[in-house]
Amino acid sequence: MNKLLGSSQNSNTLALTVKGILIGLIPIILVVLNALGVKLGADALNNIILQITAIIAGITTLIGLIRKLYYFVKNLIKTLKK
Repeated sequence: MNKLLGSSQNSNTLALTVKGILIGLIPIILVVLNALGVKLGADALNNIILQITAIIAGITTLIGLIRKLYYFVKNLIKTLKK
């Protein structure tokens, strides 16, 4: 994982700084939407936050699965060459 994105405690996990930035984007997006005249009620706001969280979790899961598949295939090819 890139040194900028990786955690200082565990280089295989996303840094808390990056996680914080991703979470911090939610209020910024909401402010921009409000400035554009999009009025959101409490229910709509709750749904948006849940959807953004689900999207981030899905992307993180997909990246993890792709990385596992990559290393699995890499090790399989290394094993077959022996």
